[in-house]
Amino acid sequence: AVEFGRKLASKHFFRHVLDENDFEDGNQPYRFLDHDPVIMTQCYNIPRGIIDVAPKPMAEIASRLRKLSCAIFEAYVSEDGRHVDYRSIQGCEEFKRYIRTTEELQRVETSDLSREEKLAFFINLYNMMAIHALVTCGHPAGPLDRKKFFGDFKYVIGGCAYSLSAIENGILRGNQRPPYNLVKPFGQKDQRSKGGPVIP
Repeated sequence: AVEFGRKLASKHFFRHVLDENDFEDGNQPYRFLDHDPVIMTQCYNIPRGIIDVAPKPMAEIASRLRKLSCAIFEAYVSEDGRHVDYRSIQGCEEFKRYIRTTEELQRVETSDLSREEKLAFFINLYNMMAIHALVTCGHPAGPLDRKKFFGDFKYVIGGCAYSLSAIENGILRGNQRPPYNLVKPFGQKDQRSKGGPVIP
């Protein structure tokens, strides 16, 4: 039973409440991703709940997301890169396909990619997540809204919730404290530090 539980945990069906271990015998608190309040209320790539089918290879999903984001940038970003037509993006077919594809990230294995591939993936994803957040939530009006914008808009990736701030400061900046914060995005036992290319 313990081995079966570890296998389910490794496939990101459930996890330790405090992210302290993958799965151990004993009185440890675990919960399914569907029961995680953060994932169910703040993650925007789970419109139909947690996917229970086996995920496709990470490289394949990353490639499709990259192609979709390139198509969106080419069609809806001005030539000088200073203007984005968010209203048109929201209704376009490429953006709908992008959102459907992000659902496949819920249970992927980020360890399948090399360090360079992970960096490229998270950079591309960050840019599209920001557009998704702007289309969904609008532009943040002030410092508090900006902090909420970057901290509360999340995707489930490999069983963990990633905000824009977590990707920027935890992954791309090597787990550095965000501005005006006292703590780093990822603690010592945080599973996300294993899934992304945390740069020293």
